[in-house]
Amino acid sequence: MLKRVQLKRSKESEELEASSSGVAESFLKVSHLTRTRHAHQITIAAFYKLQRQAFSLSGQSDFKGWRLKLMEESPTFQYWDMVMGLEKLILTFVRAHREYRVWN
Repeated sequence: MLKRVQLKRSKESEELEASSSGVAESFLKVSHLTRTRHAHQITIAAFYKLQRQAFSLSGQSDFKGWRLKLMEESPTFQYWDMVMGLEKLILTFVRAHREYRVWN
C-alpha cells in the first residue's frame, strides 16, 4: 500500500498524499461521503488550476475560444475537459441532494 508519493520539480519539492487501496475502495463505494466529496472538490480544483495556467501561458485573451479550439485539436484536452464537466455535475448533484435533505 502506498503511503506517500514525492514529486520533484526543478528547484522545489512537492509532496502528495496517496490513498491506500482501502481508502480508494471507499471512494468507489461512497462509504465515506465527506471524504469522497472532498476528493471530487480537489480533482476539479486541480483541473481548473491547470487549465487556467495553460490558458495564461498561451497568450490569448479569449478563454472560451481557446478552450473550444483546443477541444477540436486535441482528443486528450477534450477528454480532460469532459472529466472536469462531469466532476462539476457530480458536485452539483451532491449539493442539490444535501440542500434538499436540509429543507425537507
